[in-house]
Amino acid sequence: MIKKIIPCCLAIVAVAPLVCVAIEAPTGLEAIPGEGVVRLDWDDHTDGDLAGYNIYRSTNSGSFLGSIAGAGNSDYADRDVENGTTYYYVVTAVDTNDNESARSSEVSATPTDLPPAAPTGLDASVHDGWVVLEWDDNTEDDWSSYSVYRSTTSSSYGPALVSNLVLSIYGYQVVSNSTTYYYVVTASDDSGNESEKSTEVSVEMPIALNGYELWASTNGVGAATNDFDSDGLNNLYEYGLAGNPTNALDRGALPMFSRFGNGFIYVHPKRSNDTNITYTVETRTNLTSGSWTNDGCTVTGTNVTGGTLDFVTNDIDTVQNAKFIRLKIEQ
Repeated sequence: MIKKIIPCCLAIVAVAPLVCVAIEAPTGLEAIPGEGVVRLDWDDHTDGDLAGYNIYRSTNSGSFLGSIAGAGNSDYADRDVENGTTYYYVVTAVDTNDNESARSSEVSATPTDLPPAAPTGLDASVHDGWVVLEWDDNTEDDWSSYSVYRSTTSSSYGPALVSNLVLSIYGYQVVSNSTTYYYVVTASDDSGNESEKSTEVSVEMPIALNGYELWASTNGVGAATNDFDSDGLNNLYEYGLAGNPTNALDRGALPMFSRFGNGFIYVHPKRSNDTNITYTVETRTNLTSGSWTNDGCTVTGTNVTGGTLDFVTNDIDTVQNAKFIRLKIEQ
């Protein structure tokens, strides 16, 4: 049997070796401490096959075990921390084949119990001698109270006027008049940390009205020389006699007199609560000549009633057959 040898051609194919290119380590890592948080931020990775990042944390520099979290973006907020403890961080990049880069440069941060933010929206107003302060509520979880500071000099404050306020409003009565007061407010937390001072506000206290001015303002009657209700008594006389300046039928307590011996007893009311008003009894012999005088008029006593009006008794000596008497009220 004859064997036939058939020639064949063997093809040799060269295969290039598979090379694994490591993904680069992240750069630009920063750690920013806050209250109960450390915020990490680093440069965006430029590798097209980036899948994400791994974050490593330790309380010992250079000693890192497993990652504490993964991140899809180039930032991360670590809230599993305690204030006052220093933490160290590195970050790695991971590609779509689960290849992990070398670690970034190490950074550290110490979260701190920060004071609350300074209160905002402070407003001051005056109501009937009271200063009322209002401001926006603080929203920190550990906020505890507010303090109010007052001064008569802008931007210069001593100890707090009041502390431990739990509401964002405070009012108090002011005694000093025609004075400008300046105010700021601070917030404190459970640890006693106090915020910066709020924006300053001020109020100018108006001059307090009293006596005739208060009476005239309350009744809306104007100047002392006016006769608001046209009853023949000007406003000051009506005030001095405790009349109603808006009612012509109420002229107040009018003087009374009676004959006694060679003279008169003249009794007139006097406001008990206003030492700025003076009452003078005057006489004259006729109305066409001469002048009014208080000669011969002697105060003999005052009936103190404890009310709005006291009553003053005057003895008037009359040596003439005719004598005119009047009560003069001035301030």
